[in-house]
Amino acid sequence: RKTRRGRTTTSPIVTHSVVLIGCGDRFGKENGYALHAIDRKSGKLRWKKRFSKHVRIQPLVSNKKVYCIDHAGLMMCLELDSGEENWIIEFDTTPSTVPAIYKNALYFVDNQGQLHQIDIS
Repeated sequence: RKTRRGRTTTSPIVTHSVVLIGCGDRFGKENGYALHAIDRKSGKLRWKKRFSKHVRIQPLVSNKKVYCIDHAGLMMCLELDSGEENWIIEFDTTPSTVPAIYKNALYFVDNQGQLHQIDIS
């Protein structure tokens, strides 16, 4: 199936139910960016979450949660099935790596080489 959503900014993440894609989006007359959750079987948009900056770092899915961070350092934890926000954290830095999860912690490295650890329990 073809789905046109705008310029893609991340590699797709495929789960049992959705395909997640970070790409450009239109906010009325303004350009913006969004993470789109597309139903894997029907190809229809299930939900989207808007961001003010690029979502260039590939999102991470774990335990039906989506962890994504935009180029401005805004990190969100979203419900995979609905896109509802669980939490938001703002960092004063730009991420440079895909996040990783080990046990109850999420890790990523910023553009200054600093390792960040977030408790996600």
